[in-house]
Amino acid sequence: MFLVLSEILASAEIEALRRVTDRFVDNARNVPANDEVYDLEESHSLDEPRVRRIKTPHLRDPEYARAARHPGIVEVLRDLWGTVRFDTGKLNMRSAGYGAPVEWHQDWAFYPHTNDDLAAVGIMLDDCEMENGPMMVIPGSHQGLSGADIRPSWP
Repeated sequence: MFLVLSEILASAEIEALRRVTDRFVDNARNVPANDEVYDLEESHSLDEPRVRRIKTPHLRDPEYARAARHPGIVEVLRDLWGTVRFDTGKLNMRSAGYGAPVEWHQDWAFYPHTNDDLAAVGIMLDDCEMENGPMMVIPGSHQGLSGADIRPSWP
């Protein structure tokens, strides 16, 4: 199951996250290899920083800490589950012009869990249109159907 909710965060909150993200990327100029903060693209250089992922941004900047516990997001999750527990966060960068493609996959295998009452929450900092390769969801994939049984549906 998935939900897409618009305008939970105000435009000023999104802009603040963009500024912080730009600062993270600029700071990667001083990072020669993957570390506790950054996963870097193979083409990363100190002159041309190319960040694949920022690990636990909510522990590294107050803007991301606020976003991780945003009242609008928490309210939606409480409506769905009744209680909310924050586990971890990451900022995946999908930059134009470089980077490894992210093939079709299910996130289920990437979350350490013992039950299935969990949700992944994504905050899109940029517009997501077909032209810039947004995340897509295959209807029925949450039911454990094989790839032969399901087909992507395009808008």
